[in-house]
Amino acid sequence: MKKRIEDFTVTENRRLADKFYVIKLSSPTPLPEILPGQFVEALVTDSPATFLRRPLSVHDVDFSENTISLLIQVAGIGTEHLSRLQPGEKLNLIYPLGNSFTLPKKGESVLLTGGGCGMAPLYYLGRKILESGAYPHFALGFRNRSRIIGHDEFRKLGEVHLATEDGSEGY
Repeated sequence: MKKRIEDFTVTENRRLADKFYVIKLSSPTPLPEILPGQFVEALVTDSPATFLRRPLSVHDVDFSENTISLLIQVAGIGTEHLSRLQPGEKLNLIYPLGNSFTLPKKGESVLLTGGGCGMAPLYYLGRKILESGAYPHFALGFRNRSRIIGHDEFRKLGEVHLATEDGSEGY
């Protein structure tokens, strides 16, 4: 699969919870095949302290809208800069990178497990699993109730089980 380097346009930057954002990006050219489990490398500009690109999982892809969505958690200077991107601004990406997940067979049920930002690739994977005729179930973990993100979107795809480290929402 050929890698691309492109400037995407930010179409949306939505805050989900403390330190968590979904950035939706529009490509200037038709998107190539992007598989669940692949990632991008984002260039953080105007920040001398962040000279290396940031690896980010592909959270979702909408080929009809020609967009990629990235789930980010602010963890340092680079991701803080990304969290402040506004619609209309550009973000340079190298993509698609990495290997993909293997999809289950039609009719199978699978359990997808992730926590916090680690659940970023699970949404796109769950959507593709459902489209293939299999059944995704999700076990999502978070630090506490205030950090729970995206569970309503995941419920559109399959059964969701929540757990928090402090027990405020499931075990």
